[in-house]
Amino acid sequence: LKQDRQGRVKRKYVDMSKPIPAKYLQNKYGGKKGTPVRLGKDINIQTTSKFDISNPSFRSIETEFCGITYRQCSAIMANIERRCIAEGWTRAIFDENGRQTADKFIHLTPKIVNFHDIYKYIITPFTKATGKSLVETLPSTAGEQPSRFFLSHVRTEKFQ
Repeated sequence: LKQDRQGRVKRKYVDMSKPIPAKYLQNKYGGKKGTPVRLGKDINIQTTSKFDISNPSFRSIETEFCGITYRQCSAIMANIERRCIAEGWTRAIFDENGRQTADKFIHLTPKIVNFHDIYKYIITPFTKATGKSLVETLPSTAGEQPSRFFLSHVRTEKFQ
């Protein structure tokens, strides 16, 4: 999602079903648009015309090269916006001692989804068949994706 000068949100469709090399724009001084810089190396995978999670050719990438790209995070957010309310995502309510209150849940909206919810509704179902990390499982991962930045978080933080 991008905003124009009037603050209107512009949506751009990006096909995340095919490998996309990880890169960033190296900006030059003075705010001029820079040149794309490729991160990591491609890996040899067999590509099929249609994404198939059961395909045994899934990539195996060392942990230090499994950084998630901004584009992939944006795709996860779009997934949340599309599915959260439609599928009726819920979260258990806990008391002050950290115990789940009996049969009390809140209905989630994209604005309050946190990392626990993403793990429950997106990461676990998507990676269960392969046993690989989310980045290794995403069809948009073309190869190594070394991190340029490290951001720490707690799972109770909102994703948006």
